[in-house]
Amino acid sequence: MTRGEHSTGPTLQAHHLEAVGAGVSEPVLIIDDSMVVRWGNQAARQAFKTGEKGLVGRCCYEVIRGRRRPCDPASTLCPIATVRLSGEPESCEVTLEDAQGKRAPWVLTVRPIQGSGQEPTEYVLTRQAVQAQADVWGIIQQQSDDLALIHKLIELANQGCEPTELVEAFSKGVRGSFAANYTSFYTLDAAGQSLELATTGIPTNIQRGIERILQAPIPRVVVPLERAPLHMAALHSPTAVLVPDRAGLLALMAENTDQKKILEVLTPILRLIGMSCGALIPLRIQGRPFGLIAVGRKVQLTDAEIRRLQNLGNQMVGITARLQLQAERRRLTHRQTLLLQAVAEGVLGLNGDGEVVFANASAGTLLGRSQDQLQGRSIHDFCGQKAPDQQSCGDACPVHRTLRDRRAHYEVEGTIRSLDGLLRPVRMSAVPLDEPELSVVITLRDISEQLHHREQERRSTERLRRSFSGTVAALRRLAEMRDPYTAGHERRVAQLARAIAQRLDLDEDVVDIVRLAATIHDIGKHAVPVEILTKPGQLSPHEWELIRTHPMVGWEILSQAEFPDPIATIVRQHHERLDGSGYPDGLTDEGITMEARIIAVADVVEAMASHRPYRAAKGLEDALYEIQRHKGSHFDPQVVSVCLRVFRHDGFSFE
Repeated sequence: MTRGEHSTGPTLQAHHLEAVGAGVSEPVLIIDDSMVVRWGNQAARQAFKTGEKGLVGRCCYEVIRGRRRPCDPASTLCPIATVRLSGEPESCEVTLEDAQGKRAPWVLTVRPIQGSGQEPTEYVLTRQAVQAQADVWGIIQQQSDDLALIHKLIELANQGCEPTELVEAFSKGVRGSFAANYTSFYTLDAAGQSLELATTGIPTNIQRGIERILQAPIPRVVVPLERAPLHMAALHSPTAVLVPDRAGLLALMAENTDQKKILEVLTPILRLIGMSCGALIPLRIQGRPFGLIAVGRKVQLTDAEIRRLQNLGNQMVGITARLQLQAERRRLTHRQTLLLQAVAEGVLGLNGDGEVVFANASAGTLLGRSQDQLQGRSIHDFCGQKAPDQQSCGDACPVHRTLRDRRAHYEVEGTIRSLDGLLRPVRMSAVPLDEPELSVVITLRDISEQLHHREQERRSTERLRRSFSGTVAALRRLAEMRDPYTAGHERRVAQLARAIAQRLDLDEDVVDIVRLAATIHDIGKHAVPVEILTKPGQLSPHEWELIRTHPMVGWEILSQAEFPDPIATIVRQHHERLDGSGYPDGLTDEGITMEARIIAVADVVEAMASHRPYRAAKGLEDALYEIQRHKGSHFDPQVVSVCLRVFRHDGFSFE
């Protein structure tokens, strides 16, 4: 709100005006320069038989005199014209109808409220019966002055003033209304250890006198409570602490400063302006000490004046606190906006209908529009599939799911369509909020580069996989060429091992490792003479020991060739048995990898089902009976069960 504009909301103004005007028995109105009522107290609402909404917005001549046309500006019935020119309060006697329709003499008094310039912008209009007593009239004048002061502070706050401007306006109003020579305002720090004096509240004549002596501006005054007994006592007192004489005033001011030059000049200044007594009036917010008002004048404050000052001070503190809270909220909002603008990801704030209420710069870049152009657009305008609404998105849309379930955020990868028609891959997350105008916060991250790198890695991995598989196949063919009697053994073992691994629901990568390891599981037999491998009769113990070295030799070959470690380990363990009767390491149970357990079963089944130089083929059923007979002792029970299922239920056969 700029200076000169009126606050139309029932917030700050109504709260503080009602607090001050609750005890005013006569009708009081605040009207603007165009004679439109901005506020009326309870007595006015009762006198004119209307609620607050019936008062506000109507013209004063319609409310007070029941006329549809304005008074003649030159008439004595309208003191506003005179006040507008003089800037001073004016009164006039008129005959008006009361609430019962009877005509009676009344006094209309108009007091100006200064705006940001020198001319009045609003007025306090009081209607009082002519028969009222003088003391009652004085009270009404005081109350209307108080209303005018609070209204002035509210207007300053609505115009976005600094807290120091409020203090200065308050101090000037108090000095004028209470015939005070001096008024200042103290605020308590957050730790409750010291008071800070607002120098803007010090009268100009006193401030200039001190600054001439110092030849410098008055320094910032902070009063530590540990060395300020008067201030400490007043801060925690239920009512004011009175300063009865000039010596007390000097003692009070001595607690503000330890500069001798200032203290020396205060005595003649006090004598010059005639200030001889005063008071410290405590101020509170929600029962907690907030600060003090210091007042000095020629005569002591009465109890009624102290109550008035305390009431006014507490209202001013409330306005100041709200002003500070608004400033802090603006500061935090500005900081959050700066942080969001600096975020590389696009951030969108959505209302309950999925419409954009906030967008940072990155979101504008992603969606091909400026931040302002995005506001009010539906998030579904940017769906890659051009979905027109939430329902058509279904559960695939994280925004729809978040709005519906109000649960923790969802994150998906998809595409968005910018307003210029371009499709961009993004990772989108949605987080629910419980704000009145902000239901969901959307984060959009452009993953085009990530997908490009991911595709490059996939192609590179696929090339390595093909190269590695080619190497393994070459080693297998080399072994088969050296031992024609077992040609195809490793290939068939790999077929069965792969089928078993798939039936066990192992990861695809693990299945592939099993297949590759099975393809070269007997590569260590290159170290065994061909004569022993192809010998038709029984092997001697020495020959058998040579055969038993092939798992270790295979592990050494693959390790030196820097094959992936799982494959080398599997090759080493494919003749191990669960009961420790296997070789070369005599491993048991958990010491044997699952991949090696699978190949152990497939190796035995294929070997027994195929012909060998030293024996005829025993057949598939004998092979299956053999692994079932040693189930749990030599072979893994789960692997055996799956192997039987692969043959008997899945119809597996060696190619």
